[in-house]
Amino acid sequence: MGKTRGDCAGGPQPCPWVRCRHHLYLEVAERTGSLYINFPKLRPDQLAESCSLDVADRGGVPLQKVRRSIGVAVDRARQIEVEACRSLNVELLKAGRLAARFRPRFRANAGCDGAAAQQGAAE
Repeated sequence: MGKTRGDCAGGPQPCPWVRCRHHLYLEVAERTGSLYINFPKLRPDQLAESCSLDVADRGGVPLQKVRRSIGVAVDRARQIEVEACRSLNVELLKAGRLAARFRPRFRANAGCDGAAAQQGAAE
């Protein structure tokens, strides 16, 4: 298993390192440590997409394709997207890297789409 992205980029596909946190086959709940198999009807070597970093490297991906890649319903994929954007916004704000022009509209609970941020500016 590679230690950096450079170690595994361009490696065998599907990725054989199922225990990697970026592998799409398994998910471990942070709070409980429970293990979830995202694709119970497939073996890891049968996945069309096996690494979330490979998906991210291709750039923007439609939500429907993300949903299929991680084996969840559309609503759950949207929830995950909003949670990730909130975390990213908070970390950027902590690091002082949120651009000054966005700070007046920023709210820690805003998602990526900007709609919630726009609402925050109007309130």
